[in-house]
Amino acid sequence: MIETAQLHPMKIDLQQVQGFDKKGFKQAQLEAIKALDGQSFDHKWQLAQRLAQQSETWQLRQESPQHKAHNSNVKSQLAYVQRFFHLADAAVEAVIEDVEEDIF
Repeated sequence: MIETAQLHPMKIDLQQVQGFDKKGFKQAQLEAIKALDGQSFDHKWQLAQRLAQQSETWQLRQESPQHKAHNSNVKSQLAYVQRFFHLADAAVEAVIEDVEEDIF
């Protein structure tokens, strides 16, 4: 429950992908990330959900021994994407300022 509520601001920005290690990702997974370019997420689960909607390659399968490797791989890849697109404190403040300007 705590992990679901924990803030982890992220923004998919394809202009800032230098250093993104594509090794191990399927083409459909990379296309799903590209489809989310420009979108922001406050929680890890939100990004996971949107990626799973974009491509079944991001979907976790029912827990079983035969799906264990797939689920472990998807979780690992998702954690990498969440870390890579995580907004640092300064970037978060800039996004908040942009939102406040739009509101006021």
